[in-house]
Amino acid sequence: MITKEAVSSDANLSNAIEHPMSFYYGLSTAYDWYTTTTLNDNLWGGVPPSSQHITIFDFYKTIFDPCPAGWRVPIFEENKLEFWPPWTPFSTETFPWSNYGCTYEESFYPAAGYRDYSSGEIGIVKNDDFPIREPGSVGTNGYYWSGSVLKGWVYCLNFKNNFVETVNLNYRANGFSVRCVKE
Repeated sequence: MITKEAVSSDANLSNAIEHPMSFYYGLSTAYDWYTTTTLNDNLWGGVPPSSQHITIFDFYKTIFDPCPAGWRVPIFEENKLEFWPPWTPFSTETFPWSNYGCTYEESFYPAAGYRDYSSGEIGIVKNDDFPIREPGSVGTNGYYWSGSVLKGWVYCLNFKNNFVETVNLNYRANGFSVRCVKE
């Protein structure tokens, strides 16, 4: 069973490793599962030290990437404003909704919903200007993490029936699905 706990320290990593069935949500202005103050971009896909002009080849797989060897969390290629595989070709036409999720070619992405950054509850964001949480996003919305960050935010895939957003920024403390891609 998954428990919920607020992040209460500046370095929550060891606590998260010791308690892998706890969902850590972030109430601080960091909006992060890892810390209350100092963000660590290297936990999100091995961001190179100097990221003024980055490409997919500048990222490296870290021990925090949940994917098995030979696979990785998708990353955002900033200079092209697109994801390197697999999300770039996704649209409402190429990524149709059916059976509570979307399918591209032969890959099915379930609309698994997410856990909210401020409470750990399952919910959906209905408005980009002000988050309104509603229970029941499972089966209606899909959110998938990338390994790419931007100033405290993380890029993600967001979809629901008749809507696909391949370049979405969201808080790190949210609990989204992960879909590994071949390296």
